[in-house]
Amino acid sequence: NTDTGLSLYYCTLTMEGGEVKGNTDSGIYIYNSTFTMNDGTLNIVSGGGASNAGNLDEDTSAKGIKSDSYIVIAGGDITIDSADDGIHLNGTDGDEAITITNGSITIAAGDDGIHSDYELNIGTEGSDEGPDINIAKSYEGLEDGYIYKAYCRQKGIPLRVIETGRTYLREYSPDDL
Repeated sequence: NTDTGLSLYYCTLTMEGGEVKGNTDSGIYIYNSTFTMNDGTLNIVSGGGASNAGNLDEDTSAKGIKSDSYIVIAGGDITIDSADDGIHLNGTDGDEAITITNGSITIAAGDDGIHSDYELNIGTEGSDEGPDINIAKSYEGLEDGYIYKAYCRQKGIPLRVIETGRTYLREYSPDDL
């Protein structure tokens, strides 16, 4: 438990296994860096969790994972309970991206589950594998700025991105794309 979470500046961090747990006010912040998760377990509680949304000082960033560069999730298990966005990307170049090709992600967020100001890519075109994403609580499950690509495992089989926002449950399928 700390006031400030993990901050990365001008580096590349690749998680290949192991377990990281954090209960912080500010989660993981990635500045001019790339965070790649290939395997392992990441558990983050940020800002007191989704149930604490609206109770924070407006200057407090309580996002689970926040980046201005690149977030790549290719495997592993991620659980985020955040008072703000679960996973958030905002950059300055316009080519930044969140790319999720595999793994299991569960998010409870006081605001957006996964938010990208630029590019949000889920799954891999032509692949029989893909991520399992459960947005258990959020204001908006998935939000992107410009480009949103989602690839399903097979025709007729849902991608299994599940949003349970305020009053709805939505499961994305090939017909949504």
